[in-house]
Amino acid sequence: MRIFRLFLVGLCFVSSLGQLPSQDILALLEFKKGIKHDPTGFVLESWNDESIDFNGCPSSWNGIMCNGGNVAAVVLDNLELSADADLSVFSNLTMLVKLSMANNSISGKLPDNLGEFKSLEYLDISDNLFFSSLPSEIGKLASLKNLSLAGNNFSGSIPDAISGLASIRSLDMSRNSLSGPLPSSLTRLGGLVYLNLSLNGFTKSIPKGFELMTQLDVLDLHGNRLDGKFDQEFLLLTTAGHIDLSGNLLVSSAKEQQKFLVGISPSVKHLNLSHNQIEGLLISGGEAQTFGSLKVLDLSHNQLSGELPGFNFVYDLQVLKLGNNRFSGPIPNNLLKGDSLVLTELDLSGNNLSGPISMITSTTLHTLNLSSNMLSGELPLLTGSCAMIDLSKNQFEGNLTRLLKWGNVEFLDLSQNHLTGSIPEVTAQFLRLNYLNISHNSLNGSLPKVLTLFPKLTTLDLSFNQLSGPLLTTLLTSSTLNELHLQNNILSGSIDFSPLSNNSNLRVLDLSNNQLNGYLPDSFGSLTGLQAINVGGNNFSGSLPTSIGDITTLISLDISRNHFSGQLPRNLPDSLQSFNASYNDLSGVVPENLRKFPLSSFYPGNSDLQFPNPPPGSGHGPAGNPSKKHFRTIIKVVIIVSCVVAVIILILLAIFIHYKRISKKPLPHVTNKDVSRQASTNPSSFGGRDRAGGLVVSAEDLVTSRKGSSSEIISSDEKMAAITGFSPSKTSHFSWSPESGDSYTVESLSRLDVKSPDRLAGELYFLDDTISFSAEELSRAPAEVLGRSSHGTSYRATLDNGLFLTVKWLREGVAKQRKEFAKEAKKFANIRHPNVVGLRGYYWGPTQHEKLILSDYISPGSLASFLYDRPGRKGPPLTWAQRLKIAVDVARGLNYLHFDRAVPHGNLKATNILLDGPDFNGRVADYCLHRLMTQSGTIEQILDAGVLGYRAPELAASKKPLPSFKSDVYAFGVILLELLTGKCAGDVVSGADGGVDLTDWVRLRVAEGRGSDCFDSALTPEMSIPVADKGMKEVLGIALRFGFIGLGNMGSRMANNLIKAGYNVVVHDVNHDVMKKFSDKGILTKNSPLEVAEASDAVITMLPSSAHVIDVYTGPKGMLNSGNGLRPWLFIDSSTIDPQTSRKLSATISNSNLNGERGGCDTPAMLDAPVSGGVLSAETGSLTFMVGGSEEAYRSAKPLFLSMGKNIIYCGGPGNGSSAKICNNLAMAVSMLGVSEAFALGQSLGVAATTLTKIFNSSSARCWSSDTYNPVPGVMDAVPASRNYDGGFATKLMAKDLKLAAESGKEVEAKTPMTFVAEEIFREVCKEGHGTKDFSCVFRHYFCGKDEF
Repeated sequence: MRIFRLFLVGLCFVSSLGQLPSQDILALLEFKKGIKHDPTGFVLESWNDESIDFNGCPSSWNGIMCNGGNVAAVVLDNLELSADADLSVFSNLTMLVKLSMANNSISGKLPDNLGEFKSLEYLDISDNLFFSSLPSEIGKLASLKNLSLAGNNFSGSIPDAISGLASIRSLDMSRNSLSGPLPSSLTRLGGLVYLNLSLNGFTKSIPKGFELMTQLDVLDLHGNRLDGKFDQEFLLLTTAGHIDLSGNLLVSSAKEQQKFLVGISPSVKHLNLSHNQIEGLLISGGEAQTFGSLKVLDLSHNQLSGELPGFNFVYDLQVLKLGNNRFSGPIPNNLLKGDSLVLTELDLSGNNLSGPISMITSTTLHTLNLSSNMLSGELPLLTGSCAMIDLSKNQFEGNLTRLLKWGNVEFLDLSQNHLTGSIPEVTAQFLRLNYLNISHNSLNGSLPKVLTLFPKLTTLDLSFNQLSGPLLTTLLTSSTLNELHLQNNILSGSIDFSPLSNNSNLRVLDLSNNQLNGYLPDSFGSLTGLQAINVGGNNFSGSLPTSIGDITTLISLDISRNHFSGQLPRNLPDSLQSFNASYNDLSGVVPENLRKFPLSSFYPGNSDLQFPNPPPGSGHGPAGNPSKKHFRTIIKVVIIVSCVVAVIILILLAIFIHYKRISKKPLPHVTNKDVSRQASTNPSSFGGRDRAGGLVVSAEDLVTSRKGSSSEIISSDEKMAAITGFSPSKTSHFSWSPESGDSYTVESLSRLDVKSPDRLAGELYFLDDTISFSAEELSRAPAEVLGRSSHGTSYRATLDNGLFLTVKWLREGVAKQRKEFAKEAKKFANIRHPNVVGLRGYYWGPTQHEKLILSDYISPGSLASFLYDRPGRKGPPLTWAQRLKIAVDVARGLNYLHFDRAVPHGNLKATNILLDGPDFNGRVADYCLHRLMTQSGTIEQILDAGVLGYRAPELAASKKPLPSFKSDVYAFGVILLELLTGKCAGDVVSGADGGVDLTDWVRLRVAEGRGSDCFDSALTPEMSIPVADKGMKEVLGIALRFGFIGLGNMGSRMANNLIKAGYNVVVHDVNHDVMKKFSDKGILTKNSPLEVAEASDAVITMLPSSAHVIDVYTGPKGMLNSGNGLRPWLFIDSSTIDPQTSRKLSATISNSNLNGERGGCDTPAMLDAPVSGGVLSAETGSLTFMVGGSEEAYRSAKPLFLSMGKNIIYCGGPGNGSSAKICNNLAMAVSMLGVSEAFALGQSLGVAATTLTKIFNSSSARCWSSDTYNPVPGVMDAVPASRNYDGGFATKLMAKDLKLAAESGKEVEAKTPMTFVAEEIFREVCKEGHGTKDFSCVFRHYFCGKDEF
């Protein structure tokens, strides 16, 4: 019996052991202990004891994947986790294959037992805060295929044991602090495909052996300190496709100094060796073999010399950058003619090139920079297809008559040459010109009136010439011109103009040093956008018009060296930061608001002008008694000396009393994160007008500032905490709203201790010449905190002259390295637009945390501070008219950045939309900061946008996201919803199914037929106004869900572009395999057209024929068979069908009822919108839409079309889109037949198709079928002919479209002989079994043409 009891006890004990968590679970729980912050609850709310199933692997935990009873993968990417991680615990996961926790804030070290991760194949801890050196154990990870340690703080050298990574395919250690020489053991990683060690501190030479790595495709070592001789053999033998060794200290070997490039392997497509110290000739010998198959070659900023090669037969090269070297001699004609080149960008600036340029005939070259050379002769006769041309700082001479034959140039700089003659009157071909600079030449004659006809001109600089005659006053009232520089000419006459409207956008006007005379007209006051006026050095007389005071934006005014008389106006704006009225005949008393300027702004001259209480010690002013001045000076000296002595005594007394007090009290303990409440003893305080009791934040405080969101609210106890970077005094009355972008202070201002040896000891760079001050002046500027974001702190600085600036202090580690930072910053120099906040300069300090960006200060504040119904909201709620105006302003600003500057904003949100002046002019700020930041800084900014509700879906899915034009459009859509609802996108909105974000909340309300609930309650009184009510409902349409039916070659790509643009899409197709591809990407799919219609607010169809369209709309499961009215308010059919079917369906839909008001419409509408452009255009989103239907529906759907296409053309009423499409396809078919017949005939006559193509494309035979969709195999890449006519537009579909054209022609009794012939030919090709091939196969299968080899 006793034995039996012992047996039972043993069984219970064994059973209890079986209920204990497994080793894998214990390891995961141990890792969880180190997590300090999990904003999404992804780990902390999921990894808990309740969910343990005791089966060895917790498959229900987020981020955990299992293989049987073991953990196989831990994936914690992009979660904003903050943790101190002990990675050694994962060694207990014996079956772990993947460990990925990229893009977080996890710190820790690589464990010493790393070699115990025997089964690990994928390790990604990039963009975190890991530190330490790399342990030699890393070489024991024999199964590892992918290793990414990028964007951390790893230091030391790479151990030789790295060669033990026998299975490695991808290795990324970029953006760390690694140093020392590159180990030769790297070259023994035979299976390596991707190697990125850029932006570290590696030194010494590049080891031999990389050229023998046959699998290597990408080698990126840029931004290090690698030196030594560059091994030319590497380029000859390598199999890599992308090589970037820029930003190092590489030099040429002795023998290479005769010819640097001996040859390049045909596998290399991208080669960047810029910013090194390479010398010698570029090449010698056979040119085509030397350049291999390169597409991009960048050797700029080196010391290469000699003459440039001819680049003959280098067929693949698209981008060539050789700027800032020592090349001499002429520019090879082939570079500019483009006979055998497809160059799109050519940069030869900053060399010693000489000789003339006869003409530029390249049809592919878009950007040409030949500035800062010694080119001479007359200007080129032709410029080909160049849109951006910079020929400045050369020795060109002659007149400008050759401009008459230039093409559609957008940017033209001919400054600092020796050009003469007058400006031609006939230059109307410059309809796209937005920048024209011909300054510093010897041009004469009068200003041509044609300058006023350029519809897009924003900057005109004709300064420092000999232009004469009157000023064209119409330039002053131009609606596009922002800057007008006409200084240092001999213009004469008076200025007299009467503006018809206030549409002038002029910001800068410089007419100085001319011979203009008469009165300055009162109409100047109508130029309300002017910021700088300089009319100095002319012969103006009379009094200064008081209307100038109406220019509230005026910053700089120079009227010196004229004959102005009378009194200075008392209403000149307080915004003036620069003023000069010297050398005139002014009288009276200087107005009080101008007395902030020095006496040199008023004297010499103006002997009758009185300056009350002038600053002491000034040597200027009206003449007085010398003896009295001398006596007064002695008195002043005595007074000053007495004051200084008294101050010294008081300071000594204060120090003595302070010492006595602190000697009686223990010193408080202050950590490195505490705010110092003692007076700074360092003379380098930033913002430093010393005030008793002022708080000081040290550099260490900035270093410890944590990553934060711009939406975080600072409590009243932390108004000026160390995280913000600036602190007001304890006694100041300082109020601040985190969304305002603005702040107010009554008494005390703040300062910042930057721990520099001589205040701001770095270098201050300006991006334009409209402002100028020293780093010392900036260091003295009082500072008021505006707010902070993930990348730094912003504050308002007030300079001594009263100028306000917004200064952004970049957080340590966010900014790129200096060279890259400076290069990108220079691109912002000419970003000037009324709806974009101007960047003025930047400061680069001697330490890591001293990086400042200077921009215009905008008041009264941000959109967020006026829109959201929160405590502290500024002013009354915005009206609908104000909101709509702000939306338009933001759209204009984005349009300028996207289309004129070709850069995405990257950080669009309500706090970065600033409202300017009493009219609340919207201006976008904080744009393009991702261009100045590291990859990790950019990712952090995007994550911050995700928290706030502005991040586009494609950015959330990307491992290394980058801002794009489409992500800006998505963020703009969110802002429109905020304007409509008055809600903050970052707030969780309560819904029926729990909390949802703003876009989903709006979508749910609309789906329930409760769209009116979405409108801000403050707008309710305005909904009785029809115009306002209609506008609100149209804006509401951006949150709708769109259905897409028909996912073939065209439809699938169009649907993908809708998804990329941020639209919520549901899809259907009869092909279930295609549906599965969309389902696997997380896209909602439906089993029938009716189900799509019931889940969508608008539907797009893309189907093969009229029969398919009729079935999808009216069949048994068709979209129109809903019993309770239609949910979609808009149907768009992009199929190519007969116009009659389109018109019948449109009539049926317009007579149907909606089951609720949607999209601002009471009844549904249909648009027939077939497309042109083929599969390639569908892929790239550049289709042409031909739209028929109601014009109101067309306007509502236009944003939808722009997500899939580039050209949207309204053709008229229902059916007109289909009519235009069949006419377009008819022309396309006949054109293809003609071109194919001509090519086949030419081959029979002995002329190669390649030769004929060049002839056609440069003569009257040029057409789409020859230059874009060539039907001859071997002539053009990336067209169906190059892949055996697979893909593209099927021949059977062309035959179908031609049948539609023939039937339509017959119905209206039109003569269509070519239609019938073309239809017969394509039907014959189909009968021969080629119906699924692209229709260009008619060249081979009908005309018996031959392939080109």
